[in-house]
Amino acid sequence: MSLDLIANDALVETVNRAIGSNPHCASGQIAQSRAFAVMRGPSGDCELLAFLRSDCSCQSYWYGHVFRHTPNNFVSMIVWSTVLVDAPDVPLLFERFHYWMRVRLEYQPCSVQNHDDAFAETSSFTDAVAAITRMIRRFDIDKRWGDEDGPYAVSPPDYRIIGVYGMENHRDANGCYPPIPTRKPLGLAGGCQWS
Repeated sequence: MSLDLIANDALVETVNRAIGSNPHCASGQIAQSRAFAVMRGPSGDCELLAFLRSDCSCQSYWYGHVFRHTPNNFVSMIVWSTVLVDAPDVPLLFERFHYWMRVRLEYQPCSVQNHDDAFAETSSFTDAVAAITRMIRRFDIDKRWGDEDGPYAVSPPDYRIIGVYGMENHRDANGCYPPIPTRKPLGLAGGCQWS
């Protein structure tokens, strides 16, 4: 079989239609868009989440996250994780992201060369989005993941992310984490509705 036949647009479109027509092949939000914002996320205020990169070579997923951290400050961070966070709807995407980063602690501090490469604190959501936009424009995985054999091996990790996501153990007495957030049925008269 030739490569020309494999790259045939009609064949690819046929497969895409088959995927689109099967509800069991539904993808989450991350496959449909790369940036999301909500007026009230799990932090209780405006949030933005961006999917920057997946990289098999270092088994990592990279995100941009903006949210209110204190009553006076929003944070903007480049987040490195080994977990691909996705969901069928945007509110659940934010819930799951908070779950994996704050409850399960599935994040790593990334390497930086400058103070604002991966972290910024601002007083407004607009300024925080501007800060994450600058970080994303400068994003270079070779500079952020601190490959010990790479040219940026001596770049220090930015540990400020720990002060935001924490290091608290959220396991119960049996050593189990709370369940991953899912769609919640609403208790409405006349049957269940999915939110």
